[in-house]
Amino acid sequence: MLLICVSIQYLQQAVAVLREVARVLKPGGVAAITFSNRCFPTKAVAIWQALAPPDQCRLVALYLARAGFERVGARQLVDGRRSDPLWAVWGYAPGGGGSEAE
Repeated sequence: MLLICVSIQYLQQAVAVLREVARVLKPGGVAAITFSNRCFPTKAVAIWQALAPPDQCRLVALYLARAGFERVGARQLVDGRRSDPLWAVWGYAPGGGGSEAE
């Protein structure tokens, strides 16, 4: 298993970084990116700050798709009523099966 921690909201070349992730994952391996609504505004890329969380999920899904990942999905994991909200976006590296039941 490969675990990579990345603060997606700070990456200026997110697609290039995710292409490298896809390269090192075995075919069908999963890249999962989680994020909350917390960030350092002076460090986050401008587009991240301009988007609401659902649109941030779509942005990360677009990054993954442009990097070559397949079957990209997104889900809110924590609704934010008791703590910070938390979202996850994932995709499968090209060339593998992968479950359709996410």
